[in-house]
Amino acid sequence: MPKTHWQLLPPELNKDNIFQDCLLIAHKEIYNDFFSGDPLANPELGFHLHAYRRTSSWRVVLILTPWMMSRLLFPEKDPHIIIPEGWSGEDRRNSDYQVLGPSLRLGWSGDYMQAHLNYHARLGHYLLQSIALNMQSYATPEEAFKAWNCVIKTRDAYMKRMKKQRPWQKEVSRRALLSKYLT
Repeated sequence: MPKTHWQLLPPELNKDNIFQDCLLIAHKEIYNDFFSGDPLANPELGFHLHAYRRTSSWRVVLILTPWMMSRLLFPEKDPHIIIPEGWSGEDRRNSDYQVLGPSLRLGWSGDYMQAHLNYHARLGHYLLQSIALNMQSYATPEEAFKAWNCVIKTRDAYMKRMKKQRPWQKEVSRRALLSKYLT
């Protein structure tokens, strides 16, 4: 198999809490460098991670930032995804942040998913599935997660109707996701 040049998470981020802290710090820096003056960004939302888990040799997490709500996927081993030209770690290291990198269609647990390649110097390569990129319509993190909860319910009803299962889409229960905000 050809070398993919995929840059994995560094070993010092192997512990979940250290990885999550680094992920939040990296996104706060991205906000300060690229989005602090963006009219579509909503600083009132802050930075939140939810539904973090390890599954099928990937770390999967839902992230809410002032400029997006997205699912991020970090492989724990080389995913054998060919890195498009211009997206090697060396190419991206000194480039401006790009929310949506090249779109990729990937096989996952017997199904396919779409995701965008992304890169951060401290985090390496990862995949991003955008959920919302205009955060102005949400006054609070609670509102953003309530909207996502509706999406989850609709998706789950569709999956049940179509008798499909996609393990990579399974979130931690909605109650666990929202328990921090809803009582």
